[in-house]
Amino acid sequence: SVITLKYKKIPFEIEYIDLANKPDWFLKISPLGKVPILIVDDEHVLFESAVINEYIDEISDGNLLPQDPLQKAHSRAWVEYAGGQLMHLFQAGMAQDKKIYDEKIDTLIEGLLKMKDVVKGPYFLGENLSLVDTSIAPLFMRMNFLDDVETKFIERAKNESPTLAQWYEILVNKNTDYIQSSVPHDIKEKYEAYFKEKDSYIFTHQSA
Repeated sequence: SVITLKYKKIPFEIEYIDLANKPDWFLKISPLGKVPILIVDDEHVLFESAVINEYIDEISDGNLLPQDPLQKAHSRAWVEYAGGQLMHLFQAGMAQDKKIYDEKIDTLIEGLLKMKDVVKGPYFLGENLSLVDTSIAPLFMRMNFLDDVETKFIERAKNESPTLAQWYEILVNKNTDYIQSSVPHDIKEKYEAYFKEKDSYIFTHQSA
């Protein structure tokens, strides 16, 4: 959602929530106790990333979803799919042994390869950024922290779908401030520290 806000040049303030110690004010306005939420005004709070992103898109100039109902629904479906792939990477990070870690990474990569026939390139819908791109960019950014995952995915993608590999590299490596600045500068260190606390295989046992 921060990527979308930045891309649309909408002013906002951000407050990070410690999900292990959620403040009372947050629990009162977040029905699921999850982030992100968007406080629009004194009466309205939105939750769920996809919903927030669509709201941001609709109140600002330009369209990050197609206007044709069928094409819009198609993009929405892949936004939802992208969220599921991020969960596979999270589960891999939480794995405490190599077998489960490898299984989760294989599931992730196979899942991403299912997108090879729908990514038009260079972005999901073609020449311009869409909400599918903003939804999957956080996953790609985190895959970039894990050399083995990135290498394995890029090798498979280049063999099976150069367009898919290009999509990954553009979202991760292109000098786009709205993506790179959407997270704290020390996100990689925080990401690793979180999983080390959870006795993660990839961040603890493998490097031991």
